[in-house]
Amino acid sequence: MLVFTILFLEDGVIQAMQVEGSSDTRGEEPSEVLQSDVSSARSPSAAPKSEDTVTLGVTPAGVQRHIGGKWATMAVNGVNPTETDAEETVLFTLEGDESNQVARRIWVPSGARRQAWFPIRIPDINDPTKLQITAQSIQLAESENGETFQTNRLGSPTSKRSLLLSPPEDEQSGMMVDSLFGKEGSDPRLYSLSDMLYLGFDSATNVQQDLGMIRFAAQFLPTTQNPLDSLDSLIIANDRLLSDTVGTSRLRQWVNDGGRLWLMADKLSAESIRRLLGDSVRLHPVERVELNEFTLEKMDPFFSKVSMEETWRSETPVDFVRFLIEGGQVDSQIDGWPAAVWLQTGKGEILVTTLGHEGWGWKDAPLQIYKSMASRFFVERDVPPDYSNLLISELNREIGYQIPSRGLIVLLLGGHFAFVGLIGIYLTKTRSLQRLGYILPLSVLTAVIILLFVGSVSTSAVPSTIALGQIARAIPESAQLQIDSSVAVYSQSDGELPVSSGSNLRTELDEDWDVGEKRRQLFTDDGSSTWRFLKQPPGKIQHFHVSHRQDMRTPWVVNGTFTSDGFSGKLLGPELTRTSDAMIVSAASPSMALVLDETENGLMGGADQVLLPNQYYQSTVLTELQRKRQQFIRGLMDDAVTSRPTEPALLLWTDPVLSDLSLPDDYVKKGWALVHCPIRIETPTKGQPFLIPSSFIHLQSHRGDRGISTLYDAETGTWIDEVDKEAKVDLRVQLPDGVGSAKINRCEIAIHANAQGRTMRFYCFRDKEKELVHELENPQGLNTFSIDNTELLELDSKSGFRLTVEVSQTDQEKTASQIEREQPFVSPGDLDTSNPVAQDINEEMATDTAVTWSVKYLQVTTTGVVP
Repeated sequence: MLVFTILFLEDGVIQAMQVEGSSDTRGEEPSEVLQSDVSSARSPSAAPKSEDTVTLGVTPAGVQRHIGGKWATMAVNGVNPTETDAEETVLFTLEGDESNQVARRIWVPSGARRQAWFPIRIPDINDPTKLQITAQSIQLAESENGETFQTNRLGSPTSKRSLLLSPPEDEQSGMMVDSLFGKEGSDPRLYSLSDMLYLGFDSATNVQQDLGMIRFAAQFLPTTQNPLDSLDSLIIANDRLLSDTVGTSRLRQWVNDGGRLWLMADKLSAESIRRLLGDSVRLHPVERVELNEFTLEKMDPFFSKVSMEETWRSETPVDFVRFLIEGGQVDSQIDGWPAAVWLQTGKGEILVTTLGHEGWGWKDAPLQIYKSMASRFFVERDVPPDYSNLLISELNREIGYQIPSRGLIVLLLGGHFAFVGLIGIYLTKTRSLQRLGYILPLSVLTAVIILLFVGSVSTSAVPSTIALGQIARAIPESAQLQIDSSVAVYSQSDGELPVSSGSNLRTELDEDWDVGEKRRQLFTDDGSSTWRFLKQPPGKIQHFHVSHRQDMRTPWVVNGTFTSDGFSGKLLGPELTRTSDAMIVSAASPSMALVLDETENGLMGGADQVLLPNQYYQSTVLTELQRKRQQFIRGLMDDAVTSRPTEPALLLWTDPVLSDLSLPDDYVKKGWALVHCPIRIETPTKGQPFLIPSSFIHLQSHRGDRGISTLYDAETGTWIDEVDKEAKVDLRVQLPDGVGSAKINRCEIAIHANAQGRTMRFYCFRDKEKELVHELENPQGLNTFSIDNTELLELDSKSGFRLTVEVSQTDQEKTASQIEREQPFVSPGDLDTSNPVAQDINEEMATDTAVTWSVKYLQVTTTGVVP
């Protein structure tokens, strides 16, 4: 194995590149080149490289360890010793996925060295013990005879290297700290930073490979769309990304998709933190102090009070930056100032610490508070939702034989009956009604022939069609859309499918694409990519998927408030065409149909538009299109928890959102998009009454005196199907944050329950003392009642109030409990058969007295006023 190092200059920064070559590859033919290229590769034009030729090398970039099924970034390093500019291409393949070739074309100026990047998906690894995967690269050149390869310095047409793998079940973390060759080598305080991070990492994880965390030594992130796809968590302790605009955007995208980011505020500038956090969090630095002794307080997330205290003291002071942070959840504090704060961003979380790293450990051991924080941070990130299967099943319905429309059938039959009627009237007036005997059969025969002709035309051939389905999600607090698209392609003839995409698009072929054929995706310097040798067989539907972030002029968001009629809002940003079927959806609250004013993008919805569970249309009779759409949304909501919006959001059907995807023009185009927009609630007008529909009210689990009840799932808003004993469920009625200091004067509760033989009691709280507000005897089906006591509906500091539901025992259960207290149960082996009283007692207690009860849904609607 030959290993050498090349130093190259990129934007004024010297970078080191390690290139490996395998001596055992000498004389091998390029096994990954397409069949049309093999003859050229064996031509005499392929000769060993001289010193006056451009050389290309491929190395990993960014994350150095890869995970099967996730994306990686490779760097192409070009050296041009000649006096003319050159444009070269390198072909890259991975072991186990040889049919998918990735090529990168790079322009290298004369006498210069240049680095470029391209993304590649690591194939799924079935062997969890496999630690590396073989990669192969071939440098190509264009000639009159087609493509030829250039041999490397070893005289081989191929260059091979191994890429390091990590098991998919291991949490993979990275750190951006000062270089080992910089300050950390001379300052023992900075050197202890790595020790502190590993104390938390080791206490929170159980990795299979002892490879440590990834160190990012570069000044920037690669410009590919997803350079951090294989990372679960990342720690940043320097300002290197401050000037990397693209890297900052990629980092925020990764966090929104489920990543966990740790920002050390004592080592970062306030400007860097603001840039990474965006506008969703307000952060104001006050002062930097040094502490020799302090008490670190752990905050309970449920009760907002101190749950643990630890004291730290040392002769060497530790840095502490006092910040004012608006938003987020305080994890720990010192003298009332936050030491660690959790911030929710999309599907991910950001941890901001203001205490120096030395303060999180004591005598070479981590504090318990730090271990608790690390157990929340060093976890496997949520996988972004995959909509491909759902989109494919829907798109396949768009391609196929066309059934004649109902309107056409009605028109033909209606025309037939109208013709017969008019002829009958005419023949009656002319007293020639006997002619109807042969006119009527002729009319019926004509209608049948027309219907058969229309059906034959509709089903005789399927045109070459491309169907596009999209799910477009607006990223909160940004002007970006995350667009996941699937494309179904059907062709009547055999041929090559020309597909190209822009720099922000990630295109991936579905597994149903012909695996026997080799295809190539070529990336260029402008970030665009083009597929070559992409075969489309006739009569077969094939699919590929596109994922990208698209920058819009303004954020796509709904600005809404509450009036006396309910919700009223306006959709800002999009210029949508043919919009329809707008609705409010949430994972834990009922959906609500909306009335859409297309002229001004206005949205309105009242309490009477709230839908039943698993329903997304208000009408009882749905059109065929609405029926398909409702089935699609059900699949979307049931597909995975990560697909469900945690907060009320707008769903709207429209035409496809434009993207930089080029498709052939000689196909019939069909398409649609389901747009998902966040809702920003503004405080209702002062002095005006308002109504909050149940779609905007979240029932949360409350930690009562016996903990949190498991009978109600606050994440999905569902109850356990059947319960066979008495129970108590403590809930918290959470109103939208925009309500602020409103006064609630009425609360309407609708509960659909089946608790025959039981009593359901509902309690609210006044000064932590519960009061009975309603009682239901033998509830069956839908029951509604209201609470008018404003003192019981007083909102706390987080715009919510408590509600407790208690379900009593049945009479049989009460009798059984009483018998059990008075007479201990006697096992059958110890039963005295000569005692008939004891035998009767055992038979009665052994009888199944359980009567199950269930709650289908519980919905809360409130009215109030802002003083």
